[in-house]
Amino acid sequence: MTFELSIPLNNSNQKLTIESLVIVGANGSGKSRLGVAIEELHPNSHRISAQRSLVFKEEIEVKSIIAAEMLQRFGNFSQQKHWGEEQNRKYAMDQKMNSRWGSRPTSHLLEDFDHILSVLVAHENAENLLFKREYQSGVRPDQYPVSKQDRVIHVWNRVMIHRDVEISDNRLYAKDSSENRFNGIEMSDGERVAFYLIAQSICAPANALVIIDEPEIHLHRSVQYRLWDAIEAERPDCAFVYITHDLEFAASRSRAKLIWVKKFDGKKWDWEDVACVDSFPTELTLEILGSTKPILFVEGTHDGIDTQLYKRIYPDFHIVPRESCLKVIESTRSVRNANDLRAIAAFGIIERDYRADPYIRSLQRDFIFATPVAEAENTICLPFIVMAAAKHLHRDEESTFQAVIEAAIKRLQSQLDNQVKERAAQEIRYAFGQFSFKGFTGRESFLQAANDFKAAIDAQSQYDVAVQHYMTIIDQRDYMGLLKSFNCKGLEDDVAKAVGFVNRSTFRNWVLSEIDASLRAENPSAIGAEMLKQLREVFPVLPLTTDSAVAASASSAEVANG
Repeated sequence: MTFELSIPLNNSNQKLTIESLVIVGANGSGKSRLGVAIEELHPNSHRISAQRSLVFKEEIEVKSIIAAEMLQRFGNFSQQKHWGEEQNRKYAMDQKMNSRWGSRPTSHLLEDFDHILSVLVAHENAENLLFKREYQSGVRPDQYPVSKQDRVIHVWNRVMIHRDVEISDNRLYAKDSSENRFNGIEMSDGERVAFYLIAQSICAPANALVIIDEPEIHLHRSVQYRLWDAIEAERPDCAFVYITHDLEFAASRSRAKLIWVKKFDGKKWDWEDVACVDSFPTELTLEILGSTKPILFVEGTHDGIDTQLYKRIYPDFHIVPRESCLKVIESTRSVRNANDLRAIAAFGIIERDYRADPYIRSLQRDFIFATPVAEAENTICLPFIVMAAAKHLHRDEESTFQAVIEAAIKRLQSQLDNQVKERAAQEIRYAFGQFSFKGFTGRESFLQAANDFKAAIDAQSQYDVAVQHYMTIIDQRDYMGLLKSFNCKGLEDDVAKAVGFVNRSTFRNWVLSEIDASLRAENPSAIGAEMLKQLREVFPVLPLTTDSAVAASASSAEVANG
């Protein structure tokens, strides 16, 4: 259902129309307090705290429906004989802050598992009694009534397909794979929290606003989405507000409105809508919005060498891996051009590969820079790292370095034909990319211009230039030129073995561990500190400026010296 929601924003309350709402933000941003404020603004709401106990008694306490529901919703039940039901309910609601939340609505441990089980049993008993009386009076219903307990079990069976549960003889039971029954208190934390959340949602009042703080806690990722999809489907009369810092969970609520809580000063909140950015998944948009650092898009994955290196080289930036160079370029431009994200400083670093220097310079206008070597793996093979490793292994540095050069040249010679073709092809692709249709009218003039442009591209010359480029590296034993121009995943392994490591993994791990050790307060690694210092000197300096002209010149010296 759609729900008219009031939510505090600065000095007033903002009106939102929602089906569901996801509130995200960093730890300490005031998300949970905002959930409390929303609860206070909406009397027909039911909030489930992040601080919730999963402990319950083996024997379910049997209570009346009104007693069980008031304990579940308000934490107290006082049946004054001279008051009517509504007056008793209003009193319980007024005492909710103390009795349910212990005057600490965000941090109080919510111990109401027993209450929600009592609600299920109370409604089941009432349904059974009604059915019995109707049957005794001669009424024959077409089907047995569906109780709250039935609905809880129905949702459970849709989500927790590996485990059956039942409430029998005022106890919650579960069954193992052999159909052996055991007490529900012995279920795992994930199973108990799933049952608890299902029951709380099913037993919420009609047309309620259900507020859940940390809806993903204790739940495996594969269960989270199915659970809340099933609960929302079972309670279409309710609107759900999720409070989370789990960006992947937030992105999974595809129909929900998203807001990002930026700050809370103790009295008022500052939040904003999360706008969709073309080509960005919602999770990535949230990650960018939530960063307190400038964004640096890089190639590779979260656990790849690219990300591992850049986190150390650029500690003042939030590193966001985007897998391919095209996604890095697209992401950097998208953030820079998106109206809602323009205040965020975004940069990109791509691998040099076989790209022409003019193309690299053109990317710098968009704050996108290239590595000083052909690919990230070549970073581990830089001369100063090789020398540091030789020193660490107590080997002669110069002879070790010469052995590394020999191994690298040998690898290049074995891959020469492929490297030449790739480099020449990249130059030709870049040349074709410079063709412009502007200034031509009509089919004939366009085709003539295209043919003239194609004829001007000398493929043989590009191939010969590429051959000469690599032969010069080989003849001059130009190791830095090789690292800048040679794309080969096997190179790092050759260098590692020439230095004295078993393989590239042990070499890579040593480099990263020494760099990390250089940041220790006690006995920092001098070798790691020197490697990190030189890495920061050879990699591009990222200008924290909105001036694209400044950005374009930031690494011009490095390109020119290529």
